[in-house]
Amino acid sequence: MRRTRRQILVRFFEKFGLGIVLLDIVFYFAAYRPVRGLVDSEQERYAAERHAALRQQARVARLEKFRSALPEADQNVDAFVHDHIPPRRSGFSRAADLLRDVTQASGADLSNVRFKLNTDEKGPLLGLGMEMSLQGSFSELMKFADALESADDLVLIRGFSFVPGDSGSLGLHLMAEMYLTP
Repeated sequence: MRRTRRQILVRFFEKFGLGIVLLDIVFYFAAYRPVRGLVDSEQERYAAERHAALRQQARVARLEKFRSALPEADQNVDAFVHDHIPPRRSGFSRAADLLRDVTQASGADLSNVRFKLNTDEKGPLLGLGMEMSLQGSFSELMKFADALESADDLVLIRGFSFVPGDSGSLGLHLMAEMYLTP
């Protein structure tokens, strides 16, 4: 009888242990595994959000630095415009004076000068187109172009072409733009 009682107890504990193992397996597949997947995806999302937040903080710091330097840059731009860009009302005469001075300094002969104010462009500055033809030696023409480009006024050389000139000289057809305030 003892043996049967013992066998009954052993069988009870075997069934109980097997039930616990089956319950663990069911719990693993029914609850733990799906929850673990959700936890992993939330951890990945958290890491991505944290990385994005750190990038945004770095961007904000750069923008704050830029904003702190902005008043000084604004003053520098205003000084540049005041010193190097003439107003529209005196732009034509200033351009003519500039061409006359540069021509005299270079020794080249200036002819066929045409001006055209470009009012079609939208922006803070107006462009005064200048198209001209010159005659002279290569060094005189280069002095002219260099002096025009390095003038105090904001002048941009848009294009040029060399052509054979009269009596062994060289001709230069030059297109430039001088910027004016409206």
